This record gives sequence, C-alpha cells and structure tokens, in this order.
Amino acid sequence: MIKKILKVFIFIFLGMAMLLGVVIVFGEQIETLYYKFIWEPPTKIENVGLEETRSDIYFKWGEPSFCKEENRICTWAKEYSGRTRWAYFVGDQIDSLLVHDFSDYPYLREIPFQSVEEMHEIMGPENIQSRSSDMKSRMYVYVEHEISFLYSENRLNEYRIGLSQWNHFLENTSEYIVDGKVICPAIECPFDENGETLEIFKDKDYTFFMDQ
Repeated sequence: MIKKILKVFIFIFLGMAMLLGVVIVFGEQIETLYYKFIWEPPTKIENVGLEETRSDIYFKWGEPSFCKEENRICTWAKEYSGRTRWAYFVGDQIDSLLVHDFSDYPYLREIPFQSVEEMHEIMGPENIQSRSSDMKSRMYVYVEHEISFLYSENRLNEYRIGLSQWNHFLENTSEYIVDGKVICPAIECPFDENGETLEIFKDKDYTFFMDQ
C-alpha cells in the first residue's frame, strides 16, 4: 500500500517536473502564442471607451490637467509618473483616446509587446505606417482593431484607440504607407510640406487609399 502511494507521488512529482521544464524551455513561445491567438487589443483606456461622453470621462478620470482647441483635446497627467492620458472629442462625444509614456524607459503594461518586431509577431502586418521627418518615430495602424501604436527609436511610447481622421496619425510625416503602397512622398500625398491636409482630401480619410 505504501509503495503504491509512493509511486503515485513519484509520478505526480515527475509530471510536475516535466511540466515545469516545458514552461522554462518553451515559456516565451507559449506566451507569444497566447497573445497571438487569445489576447485582444484594448477597446478601453482605464475603464473609458469610445462610446462614452465628456461627462463620463470627467466622472471617471476627474478634472483634466488642461484642454486646448476649444476643449476639443484634453489631457490627464498622472502625478509623479510619465504616463499621460488624452481624449479627443467631437462635440461632447469621445472620438479617440490615447495613452503616452514620457519616461526614459516607457512601459505600457497593458500592451504585451515593446518592440516593432514583437508587435508584428503578435498583431501581424499593419495596415498603415507613417514615419516622422527626423526618422526616429513611426506610427503603426491596425484598422480592424481601431488601434495605433507609436514607436520612438523602436520603443513603444503610446497607443491610441479610435481612428477616423488624418490628424490622428504621426505629425511631421515624411513617409506614409497604406497596405504596402507608398502614398507619401508621391503625387497623391494628402499632406502639404507643412504636414497639413490638402483641401481635396479633407472630406476623405485613410480608407480612400485602402479601397483603391
């Protein structure tokens, strides 16, 4: 009887040891597979979603640190932290939400990747990419998920949920690529030399190039 019990404990111990070994050896691959097939990009930022209003976000986040452009854009800065939240409004309706980390070593804990390579491994290829004129920053946009990621020197600095207009993408854009097609610099680039949207494109958005 004792021998049988010992055998059971030995089998359990060996099984746990084997499982632990698998986790140690293949842990990173298992984690990547989990995020690739199960994880979903955020649709809310700190319990605030795009379906909510100015009243809702003031109720949940409190008074903003400051607003600009006639209260169209507001920011909430966390004291003693590099983390800052932004909200863009159309009237009193939330149009998009953004989180930026200004610290030297940004870490957005709700996003399971930090480099572009890790992002591609989990999210796949982006629909839109814009590159800054100083070549240090790039914005990657995933239209289906309505989310974009901003990298500076291959470190994730911010992400934004809600995409609809040109000015939601990287400012001072030197290159603009949609579904692998270089839109800027090119004849049909929707921006002038100052980064402003050309008049003929003001009633359009990024989907104009995706439909071609």
